[in-house]
Amino acid sequence: HDTGDILVPGSYNPDPAWSAYDQWASLYVYTTGGGLVSRRDYEFSRYSMAKFILPKEQNHYWLMGSTFQYGVDPAGVMLLRELDENLDPLWMRRYWYYGSQAAESFMYSARSTSDGGLVMCGMTKQGYTDSLPHMQSNWLLKLDEYGCLVPGCHTVGVQDHELGLQQSLRISPNPANGQVQITLHLPES
Repeated sequence: HDTGDILVPGSYNPDPAWSAYDQWASLYVYTTGGGLVSRRDYEFSRYSMAKFILPKEQNHYWLMGSTFQYGVDPAGVMLLRELDENLDPLWMRRYWYYGSQAAESFMYSARSTSDGGLVMCGMTKQGYTDSLPHMQSNWLLKLDEYGCLVPGCHTVGVQDHELGLQQSLRISPNPANGQVQITLHLPES
């Protein structure tokens, strides 16, 4: 940190007797001598956790982690935040691959790129309603400096990204030589 302190991502459970699963995705700030300076809490849900923090330009930071969403599919999603120099969040985005019931996507590693963006990799698991229930696959994302998979997402207010639209998106004719029809079938809530 620009103050010389050490930033440690993790989680915080305020009442494990009430729920061993619900917790905050938190960022701890320690002195170089090991003394706790502060704890910043960002997301409260089942298994929420901050996993990685990387420096970004202008004394900002990438804070990455994951959470389970109650009553929403997919169940497990990856989270990415940009923090300012005071460790306040500027924006947050969620990423997942499969959007079916009980699907999960998690991050294992992340690296900053020379263009100001980020590369993240991890695991995704299909939900029990997918064609191959519970099958796990690896994934890799290259994001720009705004956390966008598709450049410009930050200008249209897109905060969530679903990567696996194979079951929902139809483009015809494919391949195309001129005009195309795009059909998006979204699941009913």
